[in-house]
Amino acid sequence: MVRIMERHILSFVLTMFIVVNIYSVYASSNINLVLDTYSIDLCPYSTKMITGYVENTGSYDEEVKIFSNSKWITIAQNSLIVKPGERKYITLFITPTDEAKPTIYYAKIYASSKQSEDIENVEINVMDCSDITLDFSKTVYDACIGDVIKIPFYIENNGKLSENVILETEKGNLEFYETVLDSYEKDKNYLYYKVVSDYASFWVRAKSQNSFANDEKKIYIRGENCYSFSTTVIPQSVDACVKDTAVFDIYIKNTGSEKNTINIRSSYGVLSDTNIVLQPEEERVIKLRVKPEKIGESAIKVEIWDKVNYEFRDLQLTGKVCSSNAMIIVPSNMEVCKGSAARYVIGVRNLGEIEENIKLISNIGEFNDPEVKVSPGEIAYKELYVSTEDLSYNNYTIEINLTKGDKVIDTIKAKMEVRNCYNGEIETPFKKVNACKFTPTKPIEVIVRNTGEREETYMLSGKYGYFVNDVVKLEPMEEKIVRYIVNVSEDIAEGVLQDVLTLKGVNMIAPKETYLDINLLKESACSNFTVMVEPLRIDAQEYKGYIYKVKIKNNGFAPNIFTVEMDEDYGMVYIEPESIYLDPNEQGTIFLYVAPTSKMPNKEYVLKGKVLDKYKNERTFEVVFNLIAFKEEFNEKSLEDKIRVKVEGLDKEKIYFVSKENITTLQVEYLIEGRTEVEEILFVGGSFIIQIGDELYEDNNPEIGRKTYTIKANNKTYYITVKFVYVDNENSEYKFKIEEIIIEKEKKVLYGKKKESSKIRINWKWILPVLLIILGIGWIVYDYYKNGRNKTKKQKNGKKRKKEIKELKEVVEK
Repeated sequence: MVRIMERHILSFVLTMFIVVNIYSVYASSNINLVLDTYSIDLCPYSTKMITGYVENTGSYDEEVKIFSNSKWITIAQNSLIVKPGERKYITLFITPTDEAKPTIYYAKIYASSKQSEDIENVEINVMDCSDITLDFSKTVYDACIGDVIKIPFYIENNGKLSENVILETEKGNLEFYETVLDSYEKDKNYLYYKVVSDYASFWVRAKSQNSFANDEKKIYIRGENCYSFSTTVIPQSVDACVKDTAVFDIYIKNTGSEKNTINIRSSYGVLSDTNIVLQPEEERVIKLRVKPEKIGESAIKVEIWDKVNYEFRDLQLTGKVCSSNAMIIVPSNMEVCKGSAARYVIGVRNLGEIEENIKLISNIGEFNDPEVKVSPGEIAYKELYVSTEDLSYNNYTIEINLTKGDKVIDTIKAKMEVRNCYNGEIETPFKKVNACKFTPTKPIEVIVRNTGEREETYMLSGKYGYFVNDVVKLEPMEEKIVRYIVNVSEDIAEGVLQDVLTLKGVNMIAPKETYLDINLLKESACSNFTVMVEPLRIDAQEYKGYIYKVKIKNNGFAPNIFTVEMDEDYGMVYIEPESIYLDPNEQGTIFLYVAPTSKMPNKEYVLKGKVLDKYKNERTFEVVFNLIAFKEEFNEKSLEDKIRVKVEGLDKEKIYFVSKENITTLQVEYLIEGRTEVEEILFVGGSFIIQIGDELYEDNNPEIGRKTYTIKANNKTYYITVKFVYVDNENSEYKFKIEEIIIEKEKKVLYGKKKESSKIRINWKWILPVLLIILGIGWIVYDYYKNGRNKTKKQKNGKKRKKEIKELKEVVEK
């Protein structure tokens, strides 16, 4: 009996050992999902990217599926093979649909294999991102009539979206009328307004072009009469010699309460000032100098005005005959740097009574016009230009003669010293460099040296490249190392080119040059790349985004920059990143995030694109995006139970108005399944749009009369009957009454299971251990039944035999 029990216990232990070992193999599976962020803030219409990784802490390879319960989230790497101890990184693109309200949404991210699963939550905060504000320090201003006041103010973007703001003013002028503001950015502007009355009011308005954000401020101006002046002229008339000078004294006094700018203009003569600024009660004298041109009387009209007032004075001038004589004036001496020019101004004045025709002659240099015609009392000015390019470094005497016919009337001399002030040198230790067309080389060192006597500013240039700093300022005998980059931007045949590096000084006479040989490599050696796109075809559903991977490898000699352009993207392709920089033999990937809109028809779209490098070489590619309708299929029919309820308490006479600039909200309360529920129905402009939750119905061409709209949202069907009393489809303006709202709720009892896959998935992690336990218990029962029962029978026979012997022994003894 003991041996039988030992055998049973041994069998059971062996069975459990096998079960535990099998279970431990499956239990060693563990998948961890880690995201770099679990909460994001973003605006409607925008896309944000987050990254993370999947880690296998188990002991065998895992095929992991990455997916989300949110239609806003698209995962670039949605299927991974993760080895034990390995991490693989994933990228998630989050794009709230344009129906998303500003609130917080929650989404789940799943990492699932056959043996393990991990779930992470992501909080998506969709924000109200538009807010434009005009900020004036005050709105009421006091100013003098006639003044132009300058009013500062700020345009502030307190939202989270970039705004293109248009500014308007009812009166006055703005410094600028349009600005682009990033989130939480503000811009300072000025309003200029000329005060013309004792009271004025007007508005200033700011309006966003890409949202409904706007603001308006009212400005009030109170004007005061602050400006006035008085004038006195002494004398009223004057006698003067012809070609001689007479003077009128004009006294001007500021009789106003503010500082005043007063302007003066005369029909004849020269004023000592044409405008003056006077403080209150301040007085000033303006000199009007006149020269009679002829004998006799001449009328002079003097005009005087300020911002508000205007007056004029009539004066009298009488010319008489007088005597005079002539003279000449010339400058003295000058130092000139070789390469620059010397300029002398000579003045000739006729103090006689007749007009003179005379001529200027110089031993060095040239006059702009040597002939001089000067009337009595007039001064004529002539310019002598002396070029130093052909002169040596020396001292020179310039002699100028004033002649009349063949006679020298007067002579004047000037001194000039020509100096070597400016010079420079340029050289490079590199005589030859390898380069690719359209590709900048690494900077090459070039030495620039000032060999002149004065500080000089040099301009640097190259025939086939450019200097990092193309302007250098050096002290005498100073030198600097500048960097030059070869960039052959012309389509030139391969081979050796000679580059010319030129040094020009602002004052230096002639430029200096040095030479550099460029070994221009073949384009095939500089630029070569391959492109592979995965996948080539996607069967897509609306409201979901998908990823194409454009893999680029740089097979060229030089580093390169690659970009992707789409010939036609149907408004649904988002390229990330915009460009990539690859070194030789390096490979990179540009993602095409494709998110179809709800208005796109279900059909096959061919997306054509090309990869461009900075050499303008391109590789084209083509992928297929097949947009199919999403349907839920069941392997058996379902039972539907519909509950319909009519919303009571509607104001059927109230007229609602909606346009492209406003939204009308209606809250309805109804009783369904014994529970009171409240729904918010939005009527949105643009076209006539009804929105409930995340679902909307858009009617692009409503007509006057009754119409019923059917919308499915929140597991209910809404029948909304409206009566249009006014329709303006061109300007998107509608007036309507709400006649009836019926809400229908469907309860579905499914007798079948949703078809997910034709394959049957068996979780051997649990089924196989249970089967082994059952087989082990069965084997123990069978062993007991077969062997234990026979032994029991033999034991019973043995006891019976012992009893018979005992009885027989007792008989013998008797």
